[in-house]
Amino acid sequence: GNTDIWPQMAKIKASGAEVMAMFTIPAYTALVELAGLKLDYHPQLVVSNVGSDPTTLKGLLKAFSKGKAPSALIDGIQSDAYLPSTSDTSNGWVALFKKVHDTYIPKLPFDGNVEYGMAMAYTFVDALQRAGVNPTRQAIVETIERGGQTGPGLVPFRYSKDSHAGYTGVAISKIEGGETKIVGKPMVTDDGDGDITEHTGAPAKAPANGIPAAG
Repeated sequence: GNTDIWPQMAKIKASGAEVMAMFTIPAYTALVELAGLKLDYHPQLVVSNVGSDPTTLKGLLKAFSKGKAPSALIDGIQSDAYLPSTSDTSNGWVALFKKVHDTYIPKLPFDGNVEYGMAMAYTFVDALQRAGVNPTRQAIVETIERGGQTGPGLVPFRYSKDSHAGYTGVAISKIEGGETKIVGKPMVTDDGDGDITEHTGAPAKAPANGIPAAG
């Protein structure tokens, strides 16, 4: 909860670090950018997915700086992505989620948090459909463990009796022009120390009516 990060940032600058790897929530990503602006220190930021949503970051920068900091501060941040970019309107899943957003929650920003929530909801409804009428908790677990579910991810699910990890891969992304751009091929691995390989399969397509088909 401590937002006074200036001393730490000053020490990092003095160390000569050229890259900062961060597992931060968006608020602290924005604070690092503002501290860097004040200190004239601009290392390459590599930020985990949750802390690098551009829509959220731009809003926080504006709020924290009272409109003085440019939103372009976030350009160049590198991250990872397991869902398509919310700015990719050509993607069927993004189009579907945007349609739901515009219909039911138009006052909220269409950001990565909304996309994540809708992806989670779709995945759960898919599991319910596959579990049949009047499913129990155990039936839902067993249904997911059988695999076969599809969804909006850039990589496939890897649910099984041995793994509840869900997506086990990402693509490298970068913020350019205030938007997340996928700049790398989707890569997958296992839950341990297995090889990292390129995922070459075609991503699942969003259903036209937005409703998962019963498996």
